[in-house]
Amino acid sequence: MKKATVTISSKTAFYFALAALCIPTIRFLFIRKEEVACKVIRETLEATYKVNDWMAEEGRSNEGLIPEIPFSLVQQCGANSFKMKYPFKLQFDENPPSKEELVEIFQRRNKMIYTRKALTDELLESFTQFKDVAVRGYEHEKTSFNEAWPEIM
Repeated sequence: MKKATVTISSKTAFYFALAALCIPTIRFLFIRKEEVACKVIRETLEATYKVNDWMAEEGRSNEGLIPEIPFSLVQQCGANSFKMKYPFKLQFDENPPSKEELVEIFQRRNKMIYTRKALTDELLESFTQFKDVAVRGYEHEKTSFNEAWPEIM
């Protein structure tokens, strides 16, 4: 009985080795992995909605749960957290900043904002249910936060 032998040329072996090294490198460079925080959010949402669907099919509940995701997790995930397949509620940190701290942050940043005068009570009462009353003199203005803050307060 003859044994079958396969001979591989050194050129072929070189190309196989090159391909074996290049494919993981290309994946690493061009295929971006999902952030861990995004993966946690996505898997939490998918699991919650699977349970909601199952409970609805079993007739155990008509109401679905909308999960609350910690804001710190949403921050870590970034903009992709708002591109999830299912909705969720934001749960802000346990110790949110006080009003004074927030105002101080906004004043320090002093970004440009749009403001407009508040509508008078007379004008508000003249609106119909379709809001078809023309309002003039209440156009928005672009100004810095520090300039607008005295008017806001």
